[in-house]
Amino acid sequence: MLFDTLGVDSLLSQLSRSRSGRQHLRIAEPSLRTIEEEDKYRLIAHVPGVPASEVKVTISDEDAEGGELRLTATDPRTKQTVLERSVRFSEEMNPDTTMAWCQDGVLEVTMEKRAPPQPTSVEVQATVPPESDMQRYEVRREVPGISAKDVSVQVLKDTLSIEAQAGGSDNADGDDKAVQIASQFFVSFSQTIPDDVVVDDISAYCVDGILTVRLPKSTESKTIDIEVMSECPELEKKPDEWIHVALLNVPGVSGKDIAVNVTPGYLKISVQGANGKQLERYVVMPDDMEDLASVRAVCQHGQLRIAFPRAALKQPSVKEIAVSHQRPELSA
Repeated sequence: MLFDTLGVDSLLSQLSRSRSGRQHLRIAEPSLRTIEEEDKYRLIAHVPGVPASEVKVTISDEDAEGGELRLTATDPRTKQTVLERSVRFSEEMNPDTTMAWCQDGVLEVTMEKRAPPQPTSVEVQATVPPESDMQRYEVRREVPGISAKDVSVQVLKDTLSIEAQAGGSDNADGDDKAVQIASQFFVSFSQTIPDDVVVDDISAYCVDGILTVRLPKSTESKTIDIEVMSECPELEKKPDEWIHVALLNVPGVSGKDIAVNVTPGYLKISVQGANGKQLERYVVMPDDMEDLASVRAVCQHGQLRIAFPRAALKQPSVKEIAVSHQRPELSA
């Protein structure tokens, strides 16, 4: 969906009085209409007196859930900005298909919808497949009375869905039908799978009333060990350039008693106390963090500080869209 962050409609015009007492017509920022069609969205604004050369359209991919579309139109005679809007778009939109044109004082921008994602089907085997050296997660469910052919396993984005059903035929009658109804079984559930699962390598088998789904881990998803330092001058020199994610009081503990490990999505802190007990803490890390090795850990004066530089976050890229002076259909 497209969302206008500055409102839906604005006044087209309003009367104001100058110091001389005369009334004059002041043109306010034009409204921006959003039209949803079957395969795309259209943004339309009336900008009389503004040619295509004075319109700027940019796209910023801020995060995985969408981005921002910015529109700016300037009156070449007065040099004043007559339109300035920011519009958020969701991940269902395809920014690569953005087109813009300004003809006869009408600005129009279109963005196509993405095709809905198709689930990946996993074949359910009737025998236990050979073991693999790959590390994996496993999902097990009891499905009594159900064979492999009665089970459906699918993955859509980060969601694993399982459906299994077995039972008698509607054509049965008498005692046979009663037995079949009693043996009917149905199960349906879904759960989120970790980010490091290799979807194409997922396998499943149903043997002796037990359904097992193997979710192999990606070999690229490795844990990085962060050295715990006694001091870190770079944190002190430019503190505004760092984001602190943890501050723990660890009196009587030195850096050699602390282990810090970071993987995509979270950070693990292990502290070995003087009494022999081990303390573990987990910190959620930003999804858009690109350089995990840039994390710094400092244990000083009984405090543990963990931070990473702002530059380690993925920076949004800005793309400028060419604005045509006529509709693409006419130029073609």
